[in-house]
Amino acid sequence: MSDETGRNNSSWGFDRRIPLSLLVVLAVQTGSLIWWASNIEFRTSNSERRIEILEQNNSDTSREIRNLSERMIRLDASLSSINDSVKDLNKGLSGIQVYGYKKNKD
Repeated sequence: MSDETGRNNSSWGFDRRIPLSLLVVLAVQTGSLIWWASNIEFRTSNSERRIEILEQNNSDTSREIRNLSERMIRLDASLSSINDSVKDLNKGLSGIQVYGYKKNKD
């Protein structure tokens, strides 16, 4: 008995009574876990890459919006200047007869 208890207490090991189907199920579950973890890692790295691209696009878009805003301000100033010039021309032309046409003062 002491020989049998000494062997049981010293180390553990696989018993031949463990069914092969249990080992197969554990192997399949372990493989599934590894596959699932690699899939999650791929999705995470893919999402991080897409976030970086979107942040870059956002930065580019913001820069373009600022440029367009500045351009619209310049166009507004130019349009205002043209409008003032047209008003000055209308004032200068009021009452002048051009080719038989006399502009009425409104």
